[in-house]
Amino acid sequence: MRSNVEADNTAMYYRRSIFIPFLDDLVSQLHTRFEGLSSHALQALLLLPPNLSRLCGEALSTLITHYLPDLPSADSVAQEINLWKAHW
Repeated sequence: MRSNVEADNTAMYYRRSIFIPFLDDLVSQLHTRFEGLSSHALQALLLLPPNLSRLCGEALSTLITHYLPDLPSADSVAQEINLWKAHW
């Protein structure tokens, strides 16, 4: 199928028929990949040693709430995080 867009020159034609639809699709893909569950996974990066200083109470509680079903002992999570911080 051929794209029939109005353009004054070839650069404008390729911009309107190829590049702009490509950018629209790229933005859509980024929104799909980095919404919802991905934001929780990105918050888990705060557990890495270089990022531990940015792990505040709100981020920690959000992280624990999200991963609560996967944790072996939800009661000891806060203590484990404190031990992790002390270690690093």
